Amino acid sequence: MNPALTLDYGTTVGGRWTTQLFNAGATAATQVIEPVEEPWRSSVEARFEKLAGYKVGWDGYQSPPPHPSVIAYARSALHSVMKFDTPPPSIVPMSEGGLQLEWHRKGYDIELAIYSTDDVELSIEFPDEREAIEEKPLKLSFFELSEVLEQLA
Repeated sequence: MNPALTLDYGTTVGGRWTTQLFNAGATAATQVIEPVEEPWRSSVEARFEKLAGYKVGWDGYQSPPPHPSVIAYARSALHSVMKFDTPPPSIVPMSEGGLQLEWHRKGYDIELAIYSTDDVELSIEFPDEREAIEEKPLKLSFFELSEVLEQLA
């Protein structure tokens, strides 16, 4: 009769993932798997941290800083559309507390304007004859943005 083997995965040890193979009646063998971070993530997170520290008047005109809910929304949107090798966007604060995420690469001009969590617009200029998308209101789906960003990698 073979001893029972079980596999436990998804536990964290100091922020790293581990896998453990258990052999009934014996000690566990543990393998630590280092997470692979997407190349875009560190620069984007650093930019969000900097923007979160902005104060009223950051632009010299008494504009409010980016609203925390807008930063959270932008972060969530990026996590849903970015692939491993998608280039990071430029993240630009807007004067009313919003953010604009921009990609200008390979002939594409892509802008995601987040005025608030309820007011988001997408604009895309294509490098070919396709008709541009201008200030298209978005509610829940970032499908178009995701498809176009795949072309930038």
